[in-house]
Amino acid sequence: MDQVQEFQMILHDLHAEGMKLSESFQVAAMIEKLPPLLKDFKNYLKYKQKEMGLEDLIVRLRIEKDNRLSEMKFEKVQIEAKANLLQVAFTISRTREGLK
Repeated sequence: MDQVQEFQMILHDLHAEGMKLSESFQVAAMIEKLPPLLKDFKNYLKYKQKEMGLEDLIVRLRIEKDNRLSEMKFEKVQIEAKANLLQVAFTISRTREGLK
């Protein structure tokens, strides 16, 4: 989101200098500058049928960021659960070996 804020500041500076850019150009430029990590999301936005404004794009970027953070947290919980399950299985097998 820092990049979005930087881009907005650049647009503000351009506007202050008297240069005007159409909103669709601003949206296209912002989409084009998305990082490679967001390649699928970038393609989705590029080929979306309905034209979107700058505010809509910013909202979608925030939602995408929140979704990615949620996925990362969920994956971390899953990995921890699997690690705990493996630890329990290892402990049980070691206990059974000791009983023989």
